[in-house]
Amino acid sequence: MESAFYCLLRNEAASASAQFELSVGTNKPLFEEDVAMQWRLMYRVLEPINEPVLLRRLDSHTLQAGWDVEFDHSPVQELVAALEAAGCSVLSPLLWIESGEVLRIVSLDRGGWRLSPVLVDGEEQLFDDEALLRFMMSRSG
Repeated sequence: MESAFYCLLRNEAASASAQFELSVGTNKPLFEEDVAMQWRLMYRVLEPINEPVLLRRLDSHTLQAGWDVEFDHSPVQELVAALEAAGCSVLSPLLWIESGEVLRIVSLDRGGWRLSPVLVDGEEQLFDDEALLRFMMSRSG
C-alpha cells in the first residue's frame, strides 16, 4: 500500500535548515565536491534519499516535508534516521495513506512502530494540504 510520510523538520541554525533544503531539493548538488566542506557530512547522509514530494519553508528554521513511502515501518525508520543524522529534529511525524486516513507515528524504531489514527472529537479526520499543516503545527510544540 502506498502512503506518504510527512513531518516538520527543524534545525537550530537557519543556515543548516537552508542547506538541508538545498541538499534534498530539485537543485541539489550532483557531486560532494560541489558542497562546502562544513556541509559535506549532511550531503553524504541525505544523498541516497529520494526527492520529497513536498518541501515547504515555514520559517527560517522549519520545513514541512513529505516523501512517498511504502506502508512499512522499515523505510520510514531509515528515512527518519537519515533526517536526524543530518541534524534535523523530526516533529509531528504522520502517515497519509491511500484511503485518505492520516495516522500519527507515536513511536518508531528498528523493531516496529506504533500508529494512532488522527481523531478530532472522537472521529477520524480527512485532510487537505492546509488542514494537514495546521494539525502538524498544533502538535509540534
